[in-house]
Amino acid sequence: SVALDPSLQAAGKDVPSSMTLKIAEQDMHGILDTSLATTSSFDTRLRGYSVEIQGAQGVQTTQVDGVTGHMVLQPTSDGRLTMTGQSSLDKYAAHSLMPDGSALDIGIDRMRTSVTASNVDKAGARAVVRALAGLMDGMTSEQTYEGIHVALGGQTGSLRKLSIGFDMAAPAGKADLAWRIDIEGLQSPMIPEGVMRDYLPKRIALTPHIGGIPKHDLEDLILRSIDDPNAADNAMASVLALLDKGPLRLAVEDVAFDVGPARLTGGGGVKVAALDDISGGGEFRATGLEALIKQANTTPELKSAAPFLIFLKGIGRQVGAATVWKIRYADNKVLVNDTDLSAMMPGGK
Repeated sequence: SVALDPSLQAAGKDVPSSMTLKIAEQDMHGILDTSLATTSSFDTRLRGYSVEIQGAQGVQTTQVDGVTGHMVLQPTSDGRLTMTGQSSLDKYAAHSLMPDGSALDIGIDRMRTSVTASNVDKAGARAVVRALAGLMDGMTSEQTYEGIHVALGGQTGSLRKLSIGFDMAAPAGKADLAWRIDIEGLQSPMIPEGVMRDYLPKRIALTPHIGGIPKHDLEDLILRSIDDPNAADNAMASVLALLDKGPLRLAVEDVAFDVGPARLTGGGGVKVAALDDISGGGEFRATGLEALIKQANTTPELKSAAPFLIFLKGIGRQVGAATVWKIRYADNKVLVNDTDLSAMMPGGK
């Protein structure tokens, strides 16, 4: 087990600043097999953590009620490890001053993080990029923030929940990357009561996804961008060269958008074999669309949206309570529920 100094003070000699750190309670312990042949684990618990920094910008404070962490190193085959970790932070509060003198206050009721790295090479690698490519088979991470409150210059806003995730893998030697974003419960008393506040999105979620990039070619592209200061000038040519090793898959999945009485879900993607060889499709579903159209027709602030909503309803297919749009793209044609809408697209004929 280890322990941090529960009361630490430091002052800068050349910079007019000082820092005070305090920890009311702490417990950090673990079991480490230095050969990494058996399971190792580490646990952390802190209570009453606070930091105060005094400097030219005034006093900055950070307070956290509690921090917990748990990490496990599990040996797998071929001398590798699977690393898993979870951490949580409760009642985070930070206060600082902006350059114009206005106060910035940020509060988060709870933050949670989880990370899994599969089949990590214990021996490491010679260089960072090569290490990232050969160090592990995949990685999954997720961070969740609950009860976010922000105040700046008399303006306030809050989010009930924010989740951010990242998945990385390389099945069959092809890089597969996905980013998960989920925002819930956006609120601000600065927005006047009425239509604007009622139609703040209750939830926005999506997962951008890219796959099919040969892992070694992606490594080389990153290394060239590091070594060559003019790599940005040739970026497009480098990206197009990847298509020769493709096809690439671009997608937006797990879409969720809640506004007013309506909820949209779905996702889709395209396969890019070349700039002139793109195909794909997707499916989206909406519930509460009729109620949204009715409100748009009777609410002055929303009337400009009514024609577009009616058009969406018209090209959709009703399946129970949901309006469904099945989208296909091939041969430079866009079909929505088998209706050709190519002429409505940019550059369409």
